[in-house]
Amino acid sequence: MGAVLGLGAVLAPDGGNDRMLDALGHHASRAAGLVPPLPLLIACGVLLPAAALWGRRAVRSTAARNAAGGLADLCRRPRDLAITLAASAGTTFVLGVAFALSVLAIPGTAVGPADALPLLAAYLVGAAAGSAVPTPGGVGSTEAALVAALAALGVAAGPALHAVLLFRAVTFWAPVPLGVLACRTLRR
Repeated sequence: MGAVLGLGAVLAPDGGNDRMLDALGHHASRAAGLVPPLPLLIACGVLLPAAALWGRRAVRSTAARNAAGGLADLCRRPRDLAITLAASAGTTFVLGVAFALSVLAIPGTAVGPADALPLLAAYLVGAAAGSAVPTPGGVGSTEAALVAALAALGVAAGPALHAVLLFRAVTFWAPVPLGVLACRTLRR
């Protein structure tokens, strides 16, 4: 949800030079011509009822009732809700800045500091697309989506892959050893 709200803020009117928005529109129009309508209708006819049945079961589960109760409790405390939403938005923004800095750090990407908003939009699009595939920590799907988002901005594949791997190494893998050390310290 934070990525979608952030994307709306970045792609809002006067929110950049529209490179990311133009690239999204171009790729969406190309993708629309690739999927024939009949298989798409058949897939929707099968997948939508299955999703509705799964959704009904999920809503009746104990975990869903507990989550709804926790959300209702949080909504009764507006200050805590605002802190939670601000922390989520702040985390998403900091990760977007880290992504932009990772791209700027790699030579050959042909982007500069003026491209910060399109890079932030590329991160938000890539992170949202990567989270659509349910893998632990988004490993694999997030990297592919971020490289594709950079490619939509015109960054060559090699530098785009280097930038994404640098970003994921710093934000995803580097904290692991620190977490292991903290875990050992807390167990003592």
